[in-house]
This record gives sequence, structure tokens and C-alpha cells, in this order.
Amino acid sequence: MKSNLTKLLSILIIIIPLTKAQALLGIHCKQNGDCTLPNSYCNDTSDRCRCTDGYYPANNKTTCVQYAKKVSDTCERDAGCKFIEHSLCDNDICKCPYEFQVTNGECKPNNHGACNADGTCTKVLNNGVCTNGFCTCTENINYFGAMGSYCSVYPTHLGQFTSLEEGCKNFPNSYKYENHGDKKCYCKSGYTYDKKYNKCLADIDLNCPDDSYCQVEYSFCNDWQKCECQYGYYPSEDKKKCIKYEIGEPCDNNSNCGPLQNSKCESTICVCVPGATKGTDGECWLPDSLSCNSSETCPPDSFCNSSTSCNCKTGFVQHNKFCYAVPGTTCSEVSQCLSSSYVNIGSSCSLIKEHKEKYSSCSTKNGSTTCWMEDSNGLLKDFGVSVGGSRERICLIKHQDGTSVLGTVSASESNCSIQWSTTKDSFESYKLLVDTRNLEWNKNYVLDSAVLGGSEGTNLFLICRTEIKIGTYVLGRLEPPRYKRCHVFQKKDYFQSKFQVLTVKGAPCTSENFTFAGGICKCSSGFYSYYRNCYKIPLRPNVRVDSFEACRYLKNTIYSGGKCICKIGYYLDDDYRCSKIPTGLEISCGQECPIDSSCSEGFCHCNPGFVRMNGACYGFSGSTCSKASNCISKSYVCQSGICLEIGERKAENESCVGSMCWIPHNNKNNTNLGVVGGIDETGSQYVCRSVYGTLTIPGELRVHRWLRCIIVVGTKSISSLQFDMLIDNGNLIWTKSYQLDQAVPGGTTEDNKPYLICRLDHDGLLYVGKLEPPLYDLCSTGGKTVLVSSDFQVLVDNSTVSETCQPECSAVDSVCSDGVCQCKPGFFKHNGTCYGLPLAECSDSSKCLSTAYVCQSNSCQKIEETIIEGAQCGASNRKFVCWRLYDGNKTDVVTTQDGDAKENVCRVNYQNLFLPGRHPFVEGFEQCLVLIDGNVEAFDEFHVLLSKDNFGWAKSYSLDKAIPAGYFQDKPLLFCRTEVEGSATIGRLVPPLYDLCYITYGWKMAVHNHFEVLVEKKGYWVIS
Repeated sequence: MKSNLTKLLSILIIIIPLTKAQALLGIHCKQNGDCTLPNSYCNDTSDRCRCTDGYYPANNKTTCVQYAKKVSDTCERDAGCKFIEHSLCDNDICKCPYEFQVTNGECKPNNHGACNADGTCTKVLNNGVCTNGFCTCTENINYFGAMGSYCSVYPTHLGQFTSLEEGCKNFPNSYKYENHGDKKCYCKSGYTYDKKYNKCLADIDLNCPDDSYCQVEYSFCNDWQKCECQYGYYPSEDKKKCIKYEIGEPCDNNSNCGPLQNSKCESTICVCVPGATKGTDGECWLPDSLSCNSSETCPPDSFCNSSTSCNCKTGFVQHNKFCYAVPGTTCSEVSQCLSSSYVNIGSSCSLIKEHKEKYSSCSTKNGSTTCWMEDSNGLLKDFGVSVGGSRERICLIKHQDGTSVLGTVSASESNCSIQWSTTKDSFESYKLLVDTRNLEWNKNYVLDSAVLGGSEGTNLFLICRTEIKIGTYVLGRLEPPRYKRCHVFQKKDYFQSKFQVLTVKGAPCTSENFTFAGGICKCSSGFYSYYRNCYKIPLRPNVRVDSFEACRYLKNTIYSGGKCICKIGYYLDDDYRCSKIPTGLEISCGQECPIDSSCSEGFCHCNPGFVRMNGACYGFSGSTCSKASNCISKSYVCQSGICLEIGERKAENESCVGSMCWIPHNNKNNTNLGVVGGIDETGSQYVCRSVYGTLTIPGELRVHRWLRCIIVVGTKSISSLQFDMLIDNGNLIWTKSYQLDQAVPGGTTEDNKPYLICRLDHDGLLYVGKLEPPLYDLCSTGGKTVLVSSDFQVLVDNSTVSETCQPECSAVDSVCSDGVCQCKPGFFKHNGTCYGLPLAECSDSSKCLSTAYVCQSNSCQKIEETIIEGAQCGASNRKFVCWRLYDGNKTDVVTTQDGDAKENVCRVNYQNLFLPGRHPFVEGFEQCLVLIDGNVEAFDEFHVLLSKDNFGWAKSYSLDKAIPAGYFQDKPLLFCRTEVEGSATIGRLVPPLYDLCYITYGWKMAVHNHFEVLVEKKGYWVIS
């Protein structure tokens, strides 16, 4: 027995290595279901199975491997390390090249010695910069030259000087070429220099980083970074053309005819195989019937006729050489039944009895389940099956006479509209086909798995769709007796020969993200639902999420910048939860509650967005306030009912807020001007602030050993050579007893809350640091060790409020209040200018918010729109902003274009309000995408903004020139645009701060703080 087992194992050992895994990436596909590997999908452009975002194909093409996230992660080739800048794949590990070092999992330029005492790198590293006390080259601007003795600037164009091969890294397919001592970046042999785009373009089978580097028409850059012909094309012998496979045209270089069905290569020409004929679609088609000598050689339920062809028996439908029984037909045990709703019971095909689930009724055939649910007024249509492109859902109307008719529920309607009926009516109550995630649209299908889409007696109708434009489909039905054409209705009846049929395969909801419960697909535990997909529920705030919907599962958060962050009035505690900022004032409601607080559970509590301190409430940025409110720190005041940050004014080379001024340090400043904050063994230290990433953080300026600003970031102490020093105005004092509105701000957090300046005593020495929001209860200082203490002093401005502002307020509609220039009531401050809100009291020199408002009768009044030449126009001083109903004409309208990405500005009328949106330039997509209550909705009827070249996008702009996009709480919404994955995307800028651009991204929402605004240009056009 042991001997036999040994032999068996030896056989297995020999056989297993000989088994070759089938390559499943890069193969042709028609739909996502054709790509069976995890994290793969069917790419619409190339018709190839490719890896989803975040993954790349393994070398053996059988798996999708996740990209490395940090140095030392595994990789299969250099492409696997592409998200770790400057790294390469060495022995299956992402590593840094010799001129870079590992820092926090990233590759950063090497250090080349300590900086000089004055913070320079002279004689240490030519053109180097001093970073954290060491000389290095500026990342992505310089690289180490020969022998690492100097920093050389990366070339910005091909043909420019480079000392080393490293200098050409920004130009794929280039190399350093030296000619008589002249070293420059040139395209490698075989690549073509594109002067317009400054690139080295590739032919077929040559290297490429993305599609833009493939110069051959009908080619793309595949997952192995090689240029390849699209599906249906093959490369010419010189690899400079992609030639389409066609019947009657030459075969490819391997004597193949590629994807042409029922074809062969004969005498170097593609022809149809014997028995097949070329159809109008250019494909070769075989007849459905088989040739035969006797009925025994024919498929089940067919016979051999006098023409020696197999014909189906009466009551059977012939499709792809098989016969399918219709209801009421006598059949045998091996007979197949038409549609997934009928099953062979031994003598006939019988309708499968539905089993009732909680939400729907389902039928199961051979392990494949189909479900329909009762719906009315479109309340449940998100559970439905999409036709594709138009976001229509499939529905069914059952009449009392037993007939049933197929229909659709559109995105903007709530009724089921039917076309395949003499009445062509719509119904409020209907059955909705449930998306059980086991339904597929197929060109190659079998009739026994096709989904039933209506019936009239024994006539069964199957569900099909046909593509009218790229990516846009229309629902149809396959009809008896032949089931050869898809019957669609668009103003009139059409019968299409090219179509897809809806089929069912396998059990419902088999993905790990879903579970089948109550007749619908629900998200599995730990996942949430968003637009018919399930995403992992985040475990904590401040991490990347898939959609704004994720923030519903993290208490007290809002969606911003792709993350869930704590909303106003809450902070991230030590358990990574958003906890309420303590607001209890310990004052009984029997007494009158202080300003900006209210009574709750017998005690006074600060209002949302306010923090308590010493018996008072202080508002953070964006909090609703009144004239009597206290905003947090000296850098915030209540303007137009909101706590707003006071913009710094420039006084010579100083930046000032009120009487507090900061001066950039340049090694020549006299530190005697500064505020003494600390003292250590070397003497007095001063108050400074430094920028770290997106943060500005206060710290301690040390002058006796070296001129550096020491700040604290997290638990680390950071030394910075670039900083500002706070100037002593004679009224700044350190105290333990203070009010937050008198505290001196030293910087801001990511969510725009101020850092305050504090100092603490340690072993008899004083150290300056930061006091962090939202509690302002711990002072942290830097140095050799980070010190944290709850016993500290705060720097406050003890100056009295001057009756006049210095310098005097010069902006129109501004006044001096509390020693600071502010906009007068009803006006909003933006970039140093005051803009009147609706109905604000104004004058001829005032500016009202957006082009929709103008100063009339001493108040900012909304301009009424009038009809001019078929367009709705708002006109003031012969300046026109005109909208017209979109009619399919994409010319002469305001667009944003970046490369191939292009889209229109649009607006829709929703519940008697205009709302802004974007109309993507996608072939066949004729809808305006609009954000409504955090969801993205598509509207078929919308208006576009007429151009006439008088509009433009600007980062620096005046709000009175901004184009209104709609209205929110009686304040105008504005158009903005921001960059998403390299392309410009249109969004909306919302009141009251107008500081965030809300965009639709696919069917998701995103928020960005870097954007441009649509404004009027200087020239205007006039309608005659």
C-alpha cells in the first residue's frame, strides 16, 4: 500500500508542474461577466479583461495584484511600484534607487551632509536645500548630478541638458545621449518625437505608460505597458498601422481572421466557411438548421425533412440548432423549455410556481433565481434592473385577462410606461424586475435561461435591448414565433437584428459584498449600500471612503474631500470617534443663559459650533452668530451672521490681523522686535509660526544656537528654517486667566480651527508651543522631547479697541468694528471685497453677489429673467446671461474642456427652483447630472448657458461677476470646476462661505477646496 501511495505521489509531482494556468487577463470580452478573475472587469475601449483601479496584472496573466503602497511591499515588476514615487522593483520588492533613502515608507532624496550654521548648503552640496538640518536636492525639481556633488534641474523639455540618465525620468521612452560632451534627453530608437505634446510616441508592441503615448490609430496601452491594437484590429508588418479584420480583406500576419465568426483565411483573404454567408453586419452566419440523413442524427424534438435539414417539431422554437418547447406543447424528459420561467415536468413545460419572499416573489430553475417585486410610484426602483445608459428600470404590467406587458420606469418618472400594447399607457402600480446580480445581457444566449418579459396566452416574450448610441440602450422584446429580432419602440416600431438578451445564471447575490435576503440583494455585514453597490463601512473618521453615504455610518461626521470628518461642534477623541465638544456651562437654566447658549436638561449649553470656556461660548469658523457673539480668537469676527476669519492685511513686509503682525524671518530681522515667550539654558526664545503641509502651527524660535522655529506635529518635534516671527505690539501678555476671543491665534488646523499660542514651565524653564482645538486644554511644545501639560499660560492681546482702524477702512461697504475692518450688515467678505447679499442696503458703488443681483432702489435686487429669442435671459446694464432649453445642439454653449474630457454647464428646474449641474460630452448621454440631497440625479430636460465668448473660468475672481447656477436658502449657488483624475469637472459653490466646490463624480458626490469659478469676462455681448 505504501509503495502504491509513493507511486501516486510521484505521478502527481510530475503532473502538477506540467499544468499551465490559463491566461485570463488581456483576453477578449463583451461584458464584465466574461472576466472571471477577482478585481478584473471588461474594458469598453479595448474589449479586453483588465484589472480594476488599484491592481495590475501578474506576469502570468492569471491574477490581479494590488499595487504596492510603501517601500518593502512585494511587486512583480516596476509597474507594481508606480504609486511609490522614485521606487523600482528589485527581486520582487519595491526599493529605493541609490540616490534615494527610505523615509516613512517613501523614497526621499539622500542627505549629503549637515547644513552650514546659517542654514545654507554652500560648499556642502551645490544648489542644495537645507531640510531638517541636512543638505539635499529639492524633490521632483532637482536630482543629484555626477558624483552626487551638486543638484541638477530636471529638464522640462526633450532636447534639454541632463548630466545623468536620472534627468530623463519625466520623459518615458527617452534616454541621455551624449554628443561631443553635449548631454541631452532624446527619444529612444523606434520612438517618434511629438513636438506638440513633448513626448516620445510608440508604435505597436513598444513601451507606453498610458494610451496617450500610442500614436497608431485604433491602438491602446495595455496592462503590460505595451501599445496594442484594439479588438477587431491587427498590426501591420511594420507595426505602424492597426488594420480592421473584414470579410474579403487580407488576413493577419498569422493567417488568422481574428474575431470574425464562422470565417477562415483562404489564399491570404478572410472568407466565410462553407455553408455560411456574409450578413449586412459584416459577419458570417450559418443557418440554424443542421443537415441530416435521418431523424436520429437531429437534436431532440426535431426531425429530418425532405430537404435533409433538421426541423423542430410543431410547438417548438428553433434557436442555435436546438429546439425549445412553448407552453402547452407535449414534450419528452429531455426537452428544453422556453425561458427561465418554465420547467419541464416530464410531459409538458409548466410555469414555475413563485415562492413568496419578504420583498419579492421569486422563481428558481436549475439553481438560477429570478425575482419580481410589487412597486408603485417608483418608490423601490433603485432595486430594479437597469436597461443601461438611460438609467431606466425594467417593469411588468399584469392585466386581468392574464396577459402581461413589458415596460420601463425612467429616472425622472414614477410610473411604468409600456410600448408593446395598443394603448401604450403608463401605470402607477407594477412589478419591478429585481437586480439579483445574477442577470446578464448576452449576445450569445440560450433560450431556456432567457428572462420572461410578458405573455399573451401561449405566446411568450423575452427581454432584449439594442444599442442606439455608444453606451445607450433601448429596451425591447423578442417575439414569437422565431425570436430572431428585438422589437423596440421609439416613436415608431423597429425590429433590430443586433441585440442582447437578458439571461439568468446561478444563485442570486453571490458576491462577498452581498447577501440574498427577503428576495433582494442586501449588503453583507460590514458593508453599506450606495447606488446598487456595497462598500465597506469605514471603521473611523479621517480615512478615504468610497462615497459620502459612508458618513452615515460614522456618527457626527460630514463628507469633505473624500473623507468623513467631524462636523461642527464635534472633535476626534482618543478612541477615533467624533465626540461632542463640551458645551455644558454648569449654569442652571433658572438663571438667564449666556449669549449663544440654550437650556437643555436643566443646564445651559453652548449652541452647535460653539465651545465653552470660563462660562462663555465661542464660535468656530462658519458658526451662526450675532453682533453680541464671541468668535474664537482674535482672528475671527462675526460678519453677516457667520464667524469668519479676518483676512490678513499686508503692511510693508508684514502680515497683520488687527494690531497683531507677523514678519517673515530672513536671517536679517532683529529678534528684539519679537515676543519673548520662552527661556532655556541658552537664553530667551521667541514666538514663531511655520507651515507644515496644509497646516500653520505656532512654535518657539530659538536664536542662540541656530535660527529655527521648533513646532510640534503629532508626537514629533519639527525644526523649520522657513517661518514668521510675531512682532510685539506692546499689548501682548501671558496669562492663565483669559477669554478665548482675546487669545492670539498662531495658525489653523485642517478643518479651519485656530491654534492658540501657549507656554509651559518645565524644570524652571519656559517653552513655547501650541494649544489645540477643540478643547484647548493641553499645551504641547517641541525640543529634544515633546512636552505636554494641562498647566500653561496663553498669549492674549490686552489692547483696548481703537475707535478707528489702522489703516483706515478703504473697501466699499466696510466699517470699523472692534478695531477691525468688517463688511457692514448684509454684506459678505471675499478676497478683501464686500458683496451685498439679497436685499442688502447698497449704493451705486456697491457690488452685489453674482450677476443675478443688481443694486436697485438702494438694495440688492434679483434680476427677473425675460424671454429673448427663445432664451431665458437676466439682463442688467445691457449685460446678458442667457439660458436655453437643450435641444441636442452642443455648439455655442458654455463648456469646460481638458484634453478629451468635455462637458456643458447646465441647470434644471426642480420644485420651482433652478439647480446647477453638468452635462458630460459622452456619446449618447443627453442628461444633466444634478446633486439633490446628497444624491446624483439625471434629468432629461435641462437648460444650457449660451456662450458668445463672454464667460471664463478663473481662480482669482470677483463675486459680482460670478455666474449664478441656482439658489439655496435665497442665496445664489455659483458654478465651479475642479480637477478629477486629470480632467476638469463642473460643480457648485454654495453659501454661506463659498469656499468648497461640490461635484458629481460618476454617481457619487465629492468636495474640493481647490477650484475655479465661472465668471463674466470684461467684454459683453448684446442681443439686438
